[in-house]
Amino acid sequence: MSLHIKSEVSIYSPRESLMLRTGSSKRSGTMPKLMVQRGKNNIWYAHCRFMGVFLHDCLGTSDKRWAERELATLKSLVERGAYRLGKKPLRSVLQIG
Repeated sequence: MSLHIKSEVSIYSPRESLMLRTGSSKRSGTMPKLMVQRGKNNIWYAHCRFMGVFLHDCLGTSDKRWAERELATLKSLVERGAYRLGKKPLRSVLQIG
């Protein structure tokens, strides 16, 4: 007869357990920045990763609420698979290689 010991279930997320193992003092409770303001007109730009796709597009406004709506639109395009379909790489346009 052998004794089986139940493995303990971790109550920490993978990031939190990594922080505990490495001794990092950074708190993981902060929200990541999804948008940044750039230029002298303070235009908002998307700056985040969603479903494995890096979003780095101009949102075309200096109003934060409108920029959040535009970011939601970009995310829905990624979900549908329609993000960047209209933008072709330079190689395909010039038919290089």
